[in-house]
Amino acid sequence: MERYGQGMAVDRFVLMAVCRHFSRNPGRPTSVELCHVNVSAQSVADPAFLEYAGALLDRHPGVAARLCFEITETAVIANLDDACRFIEAMRVRGCRIALDDFGSGLSSFAYLKRLPVDILKIDGAFVRDLAHGGSDLALVRSMSQMGQALGKVTIAEWVESEGVMAQLREVGIGCVQGYAVHVPCPLDELVGAWDSACTGPV
Repeated sequence: MERYGQGMAVDRFVLMAVCRHFSRNPGRPTSVELCHVNVSAQSVADPAFLEYAGALLDRHPGVAARLCFEITETAVIANLDDACRFIEAMRVRGCRIALDDFGSGLSSFAYLKRLPVDILKIDGAFVRDLAHGGSDLALVRSMSQMGQALGKVTIAEWVESEGVMAQLREVGIGCVQGYAVHVPCPLDELVGAWDSACTGPV
């Protein structure tokens, strides 16, 4: 979609859908700790999207506190000033920010000093083969230690087995994303299952 200049259109649609979902289900935001929304490099670099997101959150009060924008590391490095502007504006409103695919720009971490993100999401390329051993475990451990030193929550992507989850716990990563947790599904289905689990018999 980004290749054809449609990244921002998708981002607007998804953000609108999330805001509408929570506005139509006012009790739901209390049962969903944090809803992550990916934002394309195109949107991060366009002031019009920042204006759109701000206006939308103003029309749907209460959503921002349950919203986390995910921005890829490559998008941040390519548009550092724009990314900082977007991040600061969204954090002021109460949103949180995740740096997605962390590690894909391993050539330099100097930009992290300028970037007030809340969450680092370790690129799945380093995670998927952890069960086979090798250098990936050392790299993931170092990224986990860096995240802890910076006071960030660290999430591992592409986690597909209990074995990998166990290794991640050993290196200090307690948050994961992947098929080992849940397969992709519609938001209503996911929230409904979560609500049933929270309110069902003990």
